[in-house]
Amino acid sequence: MNLQFILLIFVSLASSAGLLWSLVNLWRAIRSQDWDQIDCVITESRVEIRPLRHNTRYIPIIKYKYSVIGLPYEGNNLKYGGTWSFKSTSYAYCDKYPTGKTVKVSVDPRNPKRSVLEPGASLRSYFSVIIAIAFGVVGLTILLN
Repeated sequence: MNLQFILLIFVSLASSAGLLWSLVNLWRAIRSQDWDQIDCVITESRVEIRPLRHNTRYIPIIKYKYSVIGLPYEGNNLKYGGTWSFKSTSYAYCDKYPTGKTVKVSVDPRNPKRSVLEPGASLRSYFSVIIAIAFGVVGLTILLN
């Protein structure tokens, strides 16, 4: 086996795995709009600050508890597509979901462990699928030429 063939296999597997992961998350995001809406209580609401080399990432951490058929569950999924964002947006999420507040959460009726505060697909959900496809196409184009 030559190096180009090994790289071709690696790029194909990596882009396929990325695409599959992105598609599953997009599918769940779209389906979450039809999930059951139930009450939950916000148990933690804060912004995690992660300094990076040239900037800082602000990540809203929102945790909540809910119960389905008397069984307790905990969740931390704010929305599909990721939640890192600008400083102001992250703090706005904490203002929207303060600790102790009761709000609605969307819960997957097939798997009550899966929940999300803001159902639906975000632009980032679609963007991750496009990036996975582009990565695969560019990688294969480079390797096959």
